[in-house]
Amino acid sequence: MQGDIETAAQVLDQMNSSGVEINVGHITSAMRACWEASGSTHHAADFLFGLLLDLELQPDIAVFTCLVGAYKTAPVEKLTNAYATMKDFGIKPDFAFAETYLGTLLRKPKEKKFNQPEMIAWLHQVPMPRIAAAKVAMKDFQLGRLKLTSLSRKFVAALQVALPSNWEGLERQVALQCLFELLRDREDHWAKLELMKYTGFQNLKENDLPGLKRMGVDQRVQRLNRDRNDDELARLLKKHDQARTDPTAELGSDDEPGID
Repeated sequence: MQGDIETAAQVLDQMNSSGVEINVGHITSAMRACWEASGSTHHAADFLFGLLLDLELQPDIAVFTCLVGAYKTAPVEKLTNAYATMKDFGIKPDFAFAETYLGTLLRKPKEKKFNQPEMIAWLHQVPMPRIAAAKVAMKDFQLGRLKLTSLSRKFVAALQVALPSNWEGLERQVALQCLFELLRDREDHWAKLELMKYTGFQNLKENDLPGLKRMGVDQRVQRLNRDRNDDELARLLKKHDQARTDPTAELGSDDEPGID
């Protein structure tokens, strides 16, 4: 079944129509087929995960590992949503999930082997939102004292130098995406310190962003544009814009409150 999505789908359909009870292992195998196949397979993986939930089956770490593996061409938000869903189920990552999740986020070709300098060079061409999401996951894995594979350790080492020291020259949309990815799953002290370090935003608080982390990037941008006059985050982003056009402008002035 691996590498053959059509065969996997046909087998599941035949089992379902003939009354054979589908279990988690069957769906995991079908998801692995999506993972192994070439091209865009994340829609098929979404269908399979939806089927698993419809059948009231309990996903396990193998399901989520295959799911994120099948997301190799999916938008970054699908990956971060899958990781958030896994945590909602109370499932802790293992070394296989960590390697697959980081590798998919960072778009590492499956057949390509990197030494450490090559890995760092590779990450320079990975979009910033994916780098930011990988750093969030990396911190989770470190806090959980997860034992990582040698490839994951290379990812972690490369991620330490993957973000620029400042955002000068970045397009505003890129800055927005990176900012939201850093805050997506964890509005905690570490994420806020990251924002201070990389953006100069000084007064983000956990209650400043109600509902934003449940929105897509475009929806967030629309909301910020709509509420630009009274939204604190919008004001910070406006300062970011001004600082790019006026080198004398400061992103975080002394008269503004810092992070609590």
